[in-house]
Amino acid sequence: TLDSKQRKLQPGTLMICDAEKPVAIAGVMGGENSEINSKTKNLLIESAYFNPTSIRRTSRALGLSTDASYRFERGTDPSNTLYAAQKAAHLISELGFGKIANGHIDVYPNKISPRIIDFRINSVERILGYKVASDRIIKILSSLGFEVNEKLEDYLKVAVPSFRPDIEREIDIIEEIARIHGYDNIPTISKISVTLQKRVDETEFEDRVRNIANSLGFYEMINNPLVNLKMTSWGQHPIRILNPQNMDMEYLRNSLLPSALSVIARNINSSEKDLRLFEIGKIFYKTTQNQLTSFSDFIESQKLLFIITGNVNLKEWYSNERFCDFFDLKGDINSFLSQISLDYSANDSYYHEGNNLFEYRLTKSIDNKVLGEGGKVKKEVLQEFGIEQDVFAFEFDVSSLINVEKKSKRFTEPSKFPKIRRDFAFVLDKNITVDRIINHIKNKSSNLLTSVKLFDVYEGEAFGSGKRSLAFALEYSSTERTLKEIEVEQDFTSLIKSISETFNAVLRGI
Repeated sequence: TLDSKQRKLQPGTLMICDAEKPVAIAGVMGGENSEINSKTKNLLIESAYFNPTSIRRTSRALGLSTDASYRFERGTDPSNTLYAAQKAAHLISELGFGKIANGHIDVYPNKISPRIIDFRINSVERILGYKVASDRIIKILSSLGFEVNEKLEDYLKVAVPSFRPDIEREIDIIEEIARIHGYDNIPTISKISVTLQKRVDETEFEDRVRNIANSLGFYEMINNPLVNLKMTSWGQHPIRILNPQNMDMEYLRNSLLPSALSVIARNINSSEKDLRLFEIGKIFYKTTQNQLTSFSDFIESQKLLFIITGNVNLKEWYSNERFCDFFDLKGDINSFLSQISLDYSANDSYYHEGNNLFEYRLTKSIDNKVLGEGGKVKKEVLQEFGIEQDVFAFEFDVSSLINVEKKSKRFTEPSKFPKIRRDFAFVLDKNITVDRIINHIKNKSSNLLTSVKLFDVYEGEAFGSGKRSLAFALEYSSTERTLKEIEVEQDFTSLIKSISETFNAVLRGI
């Protein structure tokens, strides 16, 4: 090329060639073999229009940005090529004493038709806030080189001139009208009526989340939303961008977790193994595997990720070191929800079977709407990032946290009367979640039941394959009177029968 460098071309690169060899990279840079020097006598002037996308792709692939590529990749006037060549020839003849040969060759195999925009006249008033007469609109457009092909009462068909590739939509034409009509002609409005509505400021909520996370001992990380193909392996259908800067920034991320694991891997390699991190960021994914054709074909959502790994307690003279576990993660999540007044509303669901990311997991939900999920990251996933220690993560959907109805905390006076406690244990299928059992107990018991807690989980060969034992503690009380043993016993016996029949469970100890 003209900068005296050899360049390796990618397949599909558009070239300008003579009958024997290439002489230029089209729209980017000419070749050294066709460079003008002091001995040049004859010139061939070539004036062309190139597809902007093709030139941009070639320029990025070669890492070569020139004045030519800057212009061509932004769009030039395809109807101006002959005039430009004639103007160049005239200047050479006038200033360089050259002689212009007769004739020219004009090749235009695929003629580019002018862009036609359907323009609604009333859109001017709707966007700008004041009315411009239709005759004035047509006069402005004509003075700028636009053609009005069809005129109806409130509708125009406008042909965009070829030298204005920046005009693509109706709003672009309105901007031109406002510019020529004059910004100083925009009328001043002395009074304006505004209807105030309650709205949630997402930025304010995110700042609050950051403050809470920091108070819980988490440090914020900010990762690039552009990732490589490998980083999209654990999320839903990824979206590839059309002109990536490089292969490591080819896709929009469809999960926050892979980027977070990369951060953890880099820190571990730097001997920082005890980490508590969080990130607020957007993820993107297609609703199907098909190509994107409209905005409804993909989802963009804001997520909040908490991730922990390493020691909770370091080894001291008074204590041993302790590695973080699932319950540390759960405690952090509950503390976070408590700070935003959702801890009393959220329900827990535990799943011993994992998914493509977690060995086992926990979900938080309110009124059957999932707020987020997390658990222990699978070892196979960690191995992809070279991580050998356990990692625990939980991801919230931010819009769900914002939109859920907050329940205010209220003080309840402690009961003056004694409580009665009962407990039972059942052997049942492992695929029956604790959450289902607790909800069943609450729904089937009387209003005397004030508390249900799981206090033991046991699995053993004696129960058989796919079985486990769950033990629950129940607490009965009243704020008005002392309970009788018989009424508690009736409710307790009824619950045992209901659980046994509903879940095909066997009461232990019988």
